[in-house]
Amino acid sequence: MAEGLRPIETCPNGHRYNTWKYGDTCKVCGAKIKLPETKKTPEEEKQAKEAQIQNRVVGWLVCMKGSNEGMDYRLKAGKNFIGSDPNMDVYIRGDRKVDRKKHAVVMYDDMTRKAMLLPGESQGMVYHRNEAVYAPVELKAMDEIEIGKSLFFFIPFCSTKFTWEDFSAYKKANEGNDAE
Repeated sequence: MAEGLRPIETCPNGHRYNTWKYGDTCKVCGAKIKLPETKKTPEEEKQAKEAQIQNRVVGWLVCMKGSNEGMDYRLKAGKNFIGSDPNMDVYIRGDRKVDRKKHAVVMYDDMTRKAMLLPGESQGMVYHRNEAVYAPVELKAMDEIEIGKSLFFFIPFCSTKFTWEDFSAYKKANEGNDAE
């Protein structure tokens, strides 16, 4: 752990978040905070680069109804745990019907290029297009997800049409070409 770096920081907009998990970017609003500079070993640099790649956005949940109406929640590749605990990947604040930990999961699989909605490990229910979710369900653009008293739309960024790997290949193929 870097000297002087606390695990929980407050962004300029007043949101508290875990800097060990999210670095200098607030997971709620995207604001940046200044973190103390530290010198990293080559192994730490490699781990930081891998973490940056793992945290690339693959889609969003947008709250359409509930205590967080209008808020968007960034999704990353792999499992995104949803709950009312600040340490959840998708932190739903103010909805007392959302369980604290792992109420539901939105997962993006890089290999299949699919996003899936899964029930969580809590007793709370999750609904996809007004149907209870008991097993994994594939998510499509603008699908409705209901958790607690909140309603979300799923907005994909990565899919069968685009992934970060596609963009990396595009960048590599166009290196040296100046965009005008």
